[in-house]
Amino acid sequence: MTNSFVFLMGIKYIKFLIFSFLFVFNFLSLFGVTSVSSCQDITSSGEYVLVNDIDVEGGFCFENIVDNVIFDCQGFTIDGDNGNIFEGADVSGFEVKNCYIKNSDQTFKFDGVSDSKFINLTINNSHDRIFDMTFVNNNLIENINVNAERVWFNLVYNNELKNSNFILNDFELITWDNNDVFNNSFEVLVNTLEINLEGSNNSIFLNKFNFTILTTSNSGGLNNNFNSNKFGFYDISDEFSLGEGESITIDVGGIRYNIILQAVAEAKVLITINGETKTIDLNDSEEVAGVIVEITNVVDSSRDEVTGYATLFIKNQYSSYGNYWSDLNCQEFEERGDYKVCTSPNNFSLGSGIFDYAPLTLGGSGYGNSGGSGGSSGGGSS
Repeated sequence: MTNSFVFLMGIKYIKFLIFSFLFVFNFLSLFGVTSVSSCQDITSSGEYVLVNDIDVEGGFCFENIVDNVIFDCQGFTIDGDNGNIFEGADVSGFEVKNCYIKNSDQTFKFDGVSDSKFINLTINNSHDRIFDMTFVNNNLIENINVNAERVWFNLVYNNELKNSNFILNDFELITWDNNDVFNNSFEVLVNTLEINLEGSNNSIFLNKFNFTILTTSNSGGLNNNFNSNKFGFYDISDEFSLGEGESITIDVGGIRYNIILQAVAEAKVLITINGETKTIDLNDSEEVAGVIVEITNVVDSSRDEVTGYATLFIKNQYSSYGNYWSDLNCQEFEERGDYKVCTSPNNFSLGSGIFDYAPLTLGGSGYGNSGGSGGSSGGGSS
């Protein structure tokens, strides 16, 4: 009796799930929304919604994307398995949002995009350029969180990149005309942070750049507004591995750190540095005892007496400074909002000390806050 009852209830539950799925599918179709449950070509304009997690099996998952497509992942995960995700030629009106993407090779590959939006995306453990395309005009990139090998932004005209966070090995930003890069955080851990202002009327402001190597250029036209950004220069250790219970002492930026790996479990590491202990997730970074720890790989311990271990590196931010335009003898300027912005000369460089200049205003002994003269420190300048 009891077994029969459980069996009947199980059948009813399965029917309920099937009915619910069909109801949602038909409801979405009624309003011209296409449900997506697997990789496919997207050759018709319209709205698409992901209804489950997807594992990519080679090639591009979503290919031949046409104009005027809205793709909403609804928070589901796309696991690239070292494959590729979104692909198209020159597209306009493409909007992708609410996606969690991991382990991809080429995440977005287009010849060029216009009037498009990339919103609320999390991209982890991915390779290549992530955004392998030219942002031609009128694009919005907002609330993007990336932990990956490399990001390259080529912003041509009237694009916005804002409110986003990037943890990378390489980053290159190229701006041409009338682009805004606002309130972002860029952590370039290993190689080069490169910023190139190639055109005119670009605004790069209120960003945080942390780097090990910096190159900058302002070879374009006039009126580029590069101000109120914060720069931090990292000294970084070599990557190293520790097993559970093991310790090591290393020197970073002239400071010695005693590191003990306490435990590894469920892609988390319990670590002690100079007496302070914290738990850190794989591919995350945390500040411990004044140094930033990045976990790049873990192997959990097991019941088969396999000792867990983690691969990591640490970085010590020992210099922090703002930015300002380098030549304090401004010859030409124009009004921009509440400020007068220097247009000739229009080069910029980094100065030492912790200060941050507003856009240059005319003055007798310098511009913005007091804190030093022109020059460069901790990286390249134009």
